[in-house]
Amino acid sequence: RDVSRTVERHFGSKFDSKEISRMVAATSGELDAWRQRDLRATEYKFLYLDGANFSVRRGTIVERLAFLCVVGVRRDDEKMEVLSIEVGDREQKALWAELFQSLERRGLDMNAVELGIMDGLAGLESAFCAAFPNARTQRCQVHAKRNALKRVSVRERDAFKADLDCVFYAKTEARARSAFVELVSKWKTKYPGAVGVIERDL
Repeated sequence: RDVSRTVERHFGSKFDSKEISRMVAATSGELDAWRQRDLRATEYKFLYLDGANFSVRRGTIVERLAFLCVVGVRRDDEKMEVLSIEVGDREQKALWAELFQSLERRGLDMNAVELGIMDGLAGLESAFCAAFPNARTQRCQVHAKRNALKRVSVRERDAFKADLDCVFYAKTEARARSAFVELVSKWKTKYPGAVGVIERDL
């Protein structure tokens, strides 16, 4: 039903469930080819890594499954491209290591990757560092901001977020560090946990 609604919204045509099933069967081969495509032709300088949970129907049962996702930023034009989406427990270091090995087998230049951007998922950073010896890691700003803001009272979140944005979106490193000093002096006494989240990964 979801596929049928999406197709109708985008293409203006209605299809019954049998037609949708035939379409899915026909495109699954293309999807498998895309998931295994060769990556040798392009260098990727940054990788965004994350896990997410989605509801998936398997036969008559709907269950929540975890997916691992890698998005690469191309060196030549800086456009983003999904490199891999795999089912798996995002907390397991071995699964991330296996995913990185799969990318290498598909031709990803592991030495060209300069930076891995990720949240604090258990085992992810160490698996990444083992697979990409020339790359550094950076905590994802979205996750850092979310983790900090949940430690701030609702009525003061907008003010804290505005000061935090002065750190994240500063034009220079010097200005970012100066903005962080201001954030610390204003908020650390009241919300030490929120400031600590940012301080650990500054």
